[in-house]
Amino acid sequence: MNQISEELIDRIYQCHCSSMEEWQEGHPVDSWIDDNGDICIRYESGKYWHYKPTGNEFMWW
Repeated sequence: MNQISEELIDRIYQCHCSSMEEWQEGHPVDSWIDDNGDICIRYESGKYWHYKPTGNEFMWW
């Protein structure tokens, strides 16, 4: 299984939070690499997003 560094999780989290007017999902509680090779992070709210690096930032869905 692929491990995701805490540093990368924090960078993604900071990027996503800073793009929102009000972040309500809490902190990351779980992360994994999905079958497509995308990074997934689940937050305290129970919601999760898929992330893909795009240069110095990330796109998510």
